[in-house]
Amino acid sequence: MTERILIIEDDEETRVWVRFILADQGYETAEAEHMPQAKTILQSESVMAIIVDINLLRKDRYELLQRHSRKQNGLIPVLTLVKAEDIMLADEAMEEGSDEFLIKPFESKELVLRLKWLLQRKTGADKNEHGEWTIHGLSFYPAYYELRYENHLIVLTQKQFMLFYRMAKNAGRVYSREELLELEWDDPGEGDSRTIDSHVKNIRDKLKESGYHEKVIETVWGVGYRVLP
Repeated sequence: MTERILIIEDDEETRVWVRFILADQGYETAEAEHMPQAKTILQSESVMAIIVDINLLRKDRYELLQRHSRKQNGLIPVLTLVKAEDIMLADEAMEEGSDEFLIKPFESKELVLRLKWLLQRKTGADKNEHGEWTIHGLSFYPAYYELRYENHLIVLTQKQFMLFYRMAKNAGRVYSREELLELEWDDPGEGDSRTIDSHVKNIRDKLKESGYHEKVIETVWGVGYRVLP
């Protein structure tokens, strides 16, 4: 059965953009411009997830979350859309029952990844069947090239994710730059040692930007890198 997603957004451009992204992934959608309309839909239709603007939630005093969210009563996973200037409101929404938030503007891939993650949590699927790995508080989901820290998505490129995941799965083992090129590049000739250095630097930077400050990837001088055991 095609999953139906409820989009609650008063900005038409954003609402149409989300609808387009979800339709491209095969999802059916229901749409609401305001909370009364959304509540009418929820009374008459079954939805698999809710994507909602933070300001509409606040105007509603988070009543929608209290009645329908997965955190509150095990029903529907909720993804909240937040403008960068309103990022401080994201924690408030999470405390009230939202499962996750996404900062506007966002890329289609990021929206799809977060939605699929929420839906999989709802169905209780066992991600360990797909190679889930957790180390030093970081959770890797290779089926989705997804890395999370405290349930928040850290967006990595596919190459960055696979380099980090390989080292994390074999924590303590030292990988030379040449070995990583052989393992993760279809054509190792496409890169050199500086390619690996650049990817590792970007991974470290993205971890810091996400509030993760532990030393997890160690440089082994003259050899390469390892994830600390």
